[in-house]
Amino acid sequence: MEEFKKWLRSNGFWWNDDAIELGCNIDGNESQGVAPRVGVRARRQLDVGEVVVRIPLSACFTCGNCKHRESVVELQATLGEKEWLATLGFALLLERGEVDSRWGPYMNVLPASEGNVVMLWSDEQRRFLAGTEVEQALRDERAQARMEWEGHVKPIISRLKNAEGLTFENYLAARSVVSSRAFTINPIVGVGLAPIADLFNHSTGGHHVYLTDLEERTALPESAQTPLANTNEDYICMKVVKPVNVAEEIFNTYGELGNAKLLCSYGFTQVDNPADSVTIGLPALRAAAALRGICGSQIASRLAWCEASGVCDYDSTFNLQVHSVPSDELLLVLWILATNNELFDTVCKATKPKDIGTSSTTQAEMMAHVACATDKQGGLKAESALQILSEALRRRRVMYTGAPLLKECDSAELRAWKSNISILLNSEQEILSSCDKYLEEHLRRSDGNGGKKRRGSSDDSEQKEKAPKDAFSLFD
Repeated sequence: MEEFKKWLRSNGFWWNDDAIELGCNIDGNESQGVAPRVGVRARRQLDVGEVVVRIPLSACFTCGNCKHRESVVELQATLGEKEWLATLGFALLLERGEVDSRWGPYMNVLPASEGNVVMLWSDEQRRFLAGTEVEQALRDERAQARMEWEGHVKPIISRLKNAEGLTFENYLAARSVVSSRAFTINPIVGVGLAPIADLFNHSTGGHHVYLTDLEERTALPESAQTPLANTNEDYICMKVVKPVNVAEEIFNTYGELGNAKLLCSYGFTQVDNPADSVTIGLPALRAAAALRGICGSQIASRLAWCEASGVCDYDSTFNLQVHSVPSDELLLVLWILATNNELFDTVCKATKPKDIGTSSTTQAEMMAHVACATDKQGGLKAESALQILSEALRRRRVMYTGAPLLKECDSAELRAWKSNISILLNSEQEILSSCDKYLEEHLRRSDGNGGKKRRGSSDDSEQKEKAPKDAFSLFD
């Protein structure tokens, strides 16, 4: 770490050594799935507005200033600039093999790989992700990395001199480091690794510092201004946005990220993560509607109407969060799927443009038409509509495998991994339970009709008669 700090100073970096301690050991928290780690701690009380770190943009590691820029640009040309994870991972892979790299001391303090990111998990470990947001919404990074390697990276490496040791596993390791540490530094520099910045650990909500452009040198303490006297270098800085107590760990933020994204890209989770959510997609709603007895042809035609009317697309998803209610967008799709033909036709006629060139009906206007058509019969919260969501939640819950059991003989790393799985599962199940309570409350209200069939609910007898014949036509 001392060699790294010496390198930082010689390359124009500055940090307030009286205020913060870089690269200190932070104790773990087993109950929260946090393993012992390296971080940044406050040496004294920090106040809002203080600048504690200055980072020169030219010293950030990017595809544009790495030693093998030509090879990286070639990869960008074949993969596309949007695939920054592959291109910057490739740049890091090549840079690690250079004994005279400008970033040598920085390369020495980077981990060989981020072993806790999902991409590097074994198949046995991955099975505990069944049903979670990690499995549901995020692509298979290892399979993507294999495609990048075989189709693009390996052919370029084969033409390089001294390419020994540049294997797929080494590429995967470099890629995992980039996944957990890289970010868009600014629109001009693009994505890169920023020394010092990646020493600050993340917190979703409650973070103490954030990165910003250094617009005025007077914002820096006097001790940091002298090295800037004769240079046109551009900088970013870390500014305090929340007071920090003495000896407290200082957290940065990587964005409002839920536990699925944190675990996939960074290898950890966060207890009581305010950004955590469960995603419900149209395929899940289609299947749940079929299981509730709605015929497949109705499901297919109603969803086609939704897409044509701008209510949703075929790949639309809906987020559920703990202690929040289902969105109006989700409730509208559920109502459209479940309502009877008479009410659906009424809403279709009311929302159809009267003249060519007339703008389409807004979602708010469409919901107003639904409320008018259903009068006081449940509206978007009709029983048959809410039961579709209840079925989708039930199906989601049964896919979970459960968390692995902690054992006394487990290593600290293994215990942290098991705790992360538990945190992910517990958080998602809490979100599902919160939504279940909402549904139970509204379904109880609908039972207040004394068992009478309510106008505005689906024609159950018609649907149940059709269901055995074409419930699965929606999959055709």
